[in-house]
Amino acid sequence: MKKTVLTIFALMLGVMFSVSAGAQVKTHSVWTNNHGLVIDDASNHCEYTILNSFDMATSWTEPTPGYAAQAHFRGVSKAEGFTHFCGNHFYEFSLNNSVGTDSDTIKGYWDVYRDGVLMCSSCAGNAYGMGAPVGNYYKLIIDDPFSATDWAYVGYIDQRKDF
Repeated sequence: MKKTVLTIFALMLGVMFSVSAGAQVKTHSVWTNNHGLVIDDASNHCEYTILNSFDMATSWTEPTPGYAAQAHFRGVSKAEGFTHFCGNHFYEFSLNNSVGTDSDTIKGYWDVYRDGVLMCSSCAGNAYGMGAPVGNYYKLIIDDPFSATDWAYVGYIDQRKDF
């Protein structure tokens, strides 16, 4: 009888630990420090490839039973235009509300600022390639409902932590 009770107790502990390990939250964090690739401006239809002070920090969790997905993203950059029409601008891309994540993608609604002016408020977009190793690039593509083109913020991953 004592062996049976101990066996059942051991099995229950094993099940509890396997369930809690399976429900473990997966969290990721990625940074870019001055390694921007491109910014596309949906408002003035300019593509910027000369980028100064291009920085991004993001962290997100993958959804698991009992844990909703959460994400934070902020990218800023000074962009230099080739023409007078495009000009030099300061951009900020920030996640307003996340609606879904996985190991590689953050889906949500984003705010885009140009020179401190809100250009696209709560616009739908996706950050792709976030699960890539250091040295690879990621893309943030945001749909502007008032433009035929999209906003884009593309840079290289300089650092990452996954836990």
